[in-house]
Amino acid sequence: GFTLTVFDPEHNISKQIHCVTSYLINENGSSIAYVKSKKGEKDTLSLYVMNLTDFSETKLQDLQFGITQMTFNETGNQFAFLASSDTNELKNYNLYLSELSLKTAELIVDSTKAGMPTKWTVSQFGRVYFSQDGTKIYFGTNKIVRQVAVDSLLDSEKANVDVWGANDLRIQPVQLVELDNDQKKSFLAVYHIENNSFAQLSNDEIENVRISDKGNSNFALGVDETPYLREATWEYPWKSDYYLVDVNTGNKKLLKVGLGFTTTLSPSGKY
Repeated sequence: GFTLTVFDPEHNISKQIHCVTSYLINENGSSIAYVKSKKGEKDTLSLYVMNLTDFSETKLQDLQFGITQMTFNETGNQFAFLASSDTNELKNYNLYLSELSLKTAELIVDSTKAGMPTKWTVSQFGRVYFSQDGTKIYFGTNKIVRQVAVDSLLDSEKANVDVWGANDLRIQPVQLVELDNDQKKSFLAVYHIENNSFAQLSNDEIENVRISDKGNSNFALGVDETPYLREATWEYPWKSDYYLVDVNTGNKKLLKVGLGFTTTLSPSGKY
């Protein structure tokens, strides 16, 4: 980490925080969240939030092996993040929410959450963000990470082969270009703060779900281009099927098939 210096020029007060690996300031400048590294048998991470009015600190998490995707809501009184106590190189994460006035963080979504697809959990690669009105938290999910079995072979002793088949939906050059995105893929989900409910919005069948009205709307637009990927190699405009997605339940209703242009939703769910 590095040394983070917080300076108040009006009152000529400063504070230094050592071993900081990442930090985030809320939009109105009233709070700063930061992650500190602790040396030990295995280095661990702690998460703090500092009130920038009086420089008081609150520890929200300790002894974690991964903390990422920190975010404040628009008013700055709520804070969400992902954390993992998994010691493996490949980690599974949980979603936490803090009402900053309570000075605690609550685990709100993990692999056991009602509505979570079987053998899925929160993805570290999905962006975490609040709806503008602060009633929802959007984040990514994917299958639970399994550790790769360790073997005794050297990398130079292993064969690496790229295999492409004529029935693949994407040609091989596209597959190679999009490989990193595929490995870090996550599927959009939402947590409703008021009633502590979860809804999976996108999945393997409908991967692309677009929210509207800055996340406030009860509807989203699902876009499925899978049936047309092969013909997209030679045909334009590219086609997609469009769905109306209920943000409260995750239920989907087919709107249009094979449209060759992009459409958007109004907050009311009209397109």
